[in-house]
Amino acid sequence: MFSSKKNEGGSMDGFSINSLGIGSSFKGDLTAKSDMRIDGTIIGNIVCDARIILGENGKIEGNVSCNSALIQGKLIGTLNIIETLEVHSKAIIEGEINTNKLIVENGAIFNVRCSMGLPSGPKKN
Repeated sequence: MFSSKKNEGGSMDGFSINSLGIGSSFKGDLTAKSDMRIDGTIIGNIVCDARIILGENGKIEGNVSCNSALIQGKLIGTLNIIETLEVHSKAIIEGEINTNKLIVENGAIFNVRCSMGLPSGPKKN
């Protein structure tokens, strides 16, 4: 269900991507130190020290705290982002957003309350 890419020697080199594939689902709270790509469904809260990518087929119902995010799928909940949130044209977001920088492509469904310029970073869920 979740995978983490390692370097050729098998040890973590500081860059890895955790992923949840299409057709997979997870219920509960997740914590990740490295990038996370979600193409399945997560119902629960996510705390990620790096970047979250929610693919076109991905869905999150819960609160998300991360360094940056790229949203192409559906998210219902609260997003707390330290750096940049990118919302692509096929994205659907409903809830609340706290971020420093925001990019929203034409066509996105963006029904949120948004606060910009976090003084002390995101709130941990």
